[in-house]
Amino acid sequence: MLACTETVTLVHPVRGDDADHYICTVIRGASWYRKAVAALDGDGAKPVPICKARVPAAHLPAGVVPEEGDYLVRGVLAEVQRAPADFAGREYALLTAVGDNRRGRFPHWALSGGGSGWGSSDTGAGAAELNEALYSAISSGADTGHAVDLVAVAVKAARGGFTDTETAVDGLTSALNAYAMETADAEGLANKFLVTQNLGKTTFGALAGSIGNVAPTANAAGVSVDELLASVAFLTANGIGTSEAMTGMKAALSNIIKPTGEAGKLAEGIVETLPELAQTGTDFILQLAQSIIDGLPGMVPAAVQTIASLVEQITGNLSQIIDAGIQVIVALG
Repeated sequence: MLACTETVTLVHPVRGDDADHYICTVIRGASWYRKAVAALDGDGAKPVPICKARVPAAHLPAGVVPEEGDYLVRGVLAEVQRAPADFAGREYALLTAVGDNRRGRFPHWALSGGGSGWGSSDTGAGAAELNEALYSAISSGADTGHAVDLVAVAVKAARGGFTDTETAVDGLTSALNAYAMETADAEGLANKFLVTQNLGKTTFGALAGSIGNVAPTANAAGVSVDELLASVAFLTANGIGTSEAMTGMKAALSNIIKPTGEAGKLAEGIVETLPELAQTGTDFILQLAQSIIDGLPGMVPAAVQTIASLVEQITGNLSQIIDAGIQVIVALG
């Protein structure tokens, strides 16, 4: 069986009239998987750790059968007087599900149950901070099955992005919601935020604090989250503040989605005159070509001078067009 490299101890309680005692069985060659999931109770959302293990049947001594109510502890325990107090500092699970898969291709026991606590050992953050961030994540629409993973990503991103966990969660959930992404996509999104921080002159915190203002508009305009973050990296690298860059892009994209009355009329006028302009341009080119053909004999110097003059006029018009275009872009921003 793959990844069966852990040593665990099965702690079986034996109930007595006077006191309980515990039988410890050390098992080598098991798998161990531990994570936290979000659970809702009367006080809101709380992280609840769970543990899952696979124990190959051949690795259990004869006569030892796991049962619900047993403890499974990561590592070696020689003796237990009180459970779970004697191993409270370790990773462990109180077994609530025991699957007997000894008849399958890979005979094994599938064990799972509620695990030991959630806090600094998992993420490096305090429990109070994590609970607040978790509540914020779920309130923002994160699915409970991945909310704890999102918070763990936010904790790491906050450390590398000069911000706090709550701000990181807010920024990630804002972008996830705007682009209809899954909560499980949070890690990839956080990495993109950090790349943007490194390429531009911004921080994860600044991005998280302002991306919610523009992300819905950007998505409506067909701008992907990658394109949005790339634009922010470029703009901030060229001296524009993160908040100003976001505000400017939102204004420009809003005009694309729903142009102002003046811009709409201008666009309509251009569309209406395009056929006429095209026909006029075609007639002019044909006339010019015919004139050049008719006048070629003995008129090469004059033709060259005419063409040079025409090029100069076109160049001048292009400069005016470019200047006007820049002014329009600035106005839209």
